[in-house]
Amino acid sequence: MEGFICNPVGNPTCQDTAGLVSPIWDSSHNNGEAAILGGYVYRGSAIPSLYGMYIFGDYELKNTWGLMYDGIHPASTILLSQESGAFSIFGVDTSREIYLCSYSSTGRIFKLTGPASNVAQDKVNLPRLYHLNQNYPNPFKPSTVISNQLPALSKINLKIYDLLGREVTTIVDDMKPAGTYSAIWNALDKPSGVYFYKLTANGFVQTRKMILQK
Repeated sequence: MEGFICNPVGNPTCQDTAGLVSPIWDSSHNNGEAAILGGYVYRGSAIPSLYGMYIFGDYELKNTWGLMYDGIHPASTILLSQESGAFSIFGVDTSREIYLCSYSSTGRIFKLTGPASNVAQDKVNLPRLYHLNQNYPNPFKPSTVISNQLPALSKINLKIYDLLGREVTTIVDDMKPAGTYSAIWNALDKPSGVYFYKLTANGFVQTRKMILQK
């Protein structure tokens, strides 16, 4: 539902406000946005860059968005697709991949396959600082999500090390535009213990600790 319906600030007479806070994202309606539909937190494996994002759509603009929010930094969105028909509902399959139903005479169902290559993240809400987030969950078994923020185009390197400082694997080694990114580390074949993950980007270096429990 739209945030104002049971927002304790905008609508204090709502009967069920337990656990609710002011909206973390507002649809401004300045560009024809009118009705948010959706959505699901993406937990599939086909599109690793979207893992943990809240996927939702705008009924009027016919756009699909990914919302990134870690509870610490300001929320930001990335435009995933622009379709010809309005969406009516979202759903997931047994693999947790997301499907979108179109509200049109064709009644088509689409599968989300990833961000469009020609759309950019909302520049107003781009990160202002480099930051490496604490992995989630932590402790974990057997996989965990590692996310980071980039304020500018950066050559980034994300590596995993064991307790003795030996390199275990490289998660990311690529050039990325400004934005918020997530990567999954599957440690199914690794022993339990303490590991470290280090992000290097344009001279910025940050290391965090995580615990693998099996």
